[in-house]
Amino acid sequence: MKIILAWLVMMAAIIGCKSCEGSTYEQDVVIATIILEAGGEYYVGAIEAVHEVIVNRAMKRNLTLAEVCLQRKQFSCWNEISVEDGITKAKSHPRWEIARNILEKETNYTKGADHYHADYVNPYWADSMEKTIVIGRHIFYK
Repeated sequence: MKIILAWLVMMAAIIGCKSCEGSTYEQDVVIATIILEAGGEYYVGAIEAVHEVIVNRAMKRNLTLAEVCLQRKQFSCWNEISVEDGITKAKSHPRWEIARNILEKETNYTKGADHYHADYVNPYWADSMEKTIVIGRHIFYK
């Protein structure tokens, strides 16, 4: 994971940083995704688990973390909001710094999950995957 983060920072430096306050645009997309998806979840591991899914998908799909976050219909938080508005909204969340610090940690709350959904929906793919854990209102699968 540290290699992915280092690569992400290096690529952002090469193509140019689009954000402020010490983080790159790519990092802001990831942090915003974490906040918009699980910022209201206060269960142990809830926001870390969303980050794990992003990282696991990036490795599996050979994409950057931000590319995974912004893939069409992958994270519902981006379905009806622009990236800029999402980042702005997430930056005003009281857990922004906590989510930013997660990027530097290695955790395994989800046991390798690369999918999840809220407990009040039933996506078509859920029955074909192995459930790994439930954290708060999110059910994780691999």
